Amino acid sequence: MYGELIGVHFAGYIAKDFNFAIPADFYYYLSQMPDGYSLADDWYSFYSEEWDWYRERLTIVDLPEIQSPQYMAAHIQVQVLPQLAALRQEIASYYPRYSDVQELKRLFLAALDTEYELFVATANMINNPYLHSQSIWETLMDRTKVAYSKYEQHKNTLFTRFKR
Repeated sequence: MYGELIGVHFAGYIAKDFNFAIPADFYYYLSQMPDGYSLADDWYSFYSEEWDWYRERLTIVDLPEIQSPQYMAAHIQVQVLPQLAALRQEIASYYPRYSDVQELKRLFLAALDTEYELFVATANMINNPYLHSQSIWETLMDRTKVAYSKYEQHKNTLFTRFKR
């Protein structure tokens, strides 16, 4: 990791122009410090990032009112799916240190994956009516709801545990 930097945010507190970076080479040494980075720190760090990720996700999946089903399918394929994939890649590149927060990240990625599958199926069913199956769509919708529910439950557990 030569010449790369890691951006540092201030544990979820909003402060104008309070951003800085450390050389990526220092990450290993900082991460090995005893008592330097607690589970609570890991949680607040993830939570502050998750706030932006979740808002971005809501923006991506908020479909405009479109009259034409074919235009909706095209919008999903050209806009929604690539943006969800990019968001997933961004979240996957985040590396929490503690297992509780790692599990939260895993649950968020799993929910995002099921939602991606739902949009793929929706676009495919619009483009090819012979593939349309209400039961398949409802199953995917239910899986997405369950995945986000599991994620929210785990997040709320950690939130309650570390509420300031």
